[in-house]
Amino acid sequence: MSSPASLRRLNRALNPISVQRYKALADIERGFKVLKSEIEIAPVFHRLPERIKAHASICFMALILYRVMRQRLKLALCRFVWNQACHRAAAGLNG
Repeated sequence: MSSPASLRRLNRALNPISVQRYKALADIERGFKVLKSEIEIAPVFHRLPERIKAHASICFMALILYRVMRQRLKLALCRFVWNQACHRAAAGLNG
C-alpha cells in the first residue's frame, strides 16, 4: 500500500495533460467494451478505406446513440435498461 507522502509526490509529478489523456483513453476503452458487449458489434474486416471509415462511423454513431439513450432513460427515471428499451423500440417499429 502506498503512503500518503508517496501519493502526494506522485500527484505532483503527474502532468495534467497526461492525466487528461489517460482518462480519455479509459473512456475510449469503455466505449469499445460497450460496442462489443451491449451493442453487440462484432469485428468486421474491410480492405477499402471508404468501407473502413463507414464502419467506424456506424460504430461511433451507435455508441453515441447508446450513451444518449442511457442518459435519457436515467434522467427520466425509467424502469427500463438499455436492452429492454431497445427491444421495446424494435417492437414498436415492427408492429
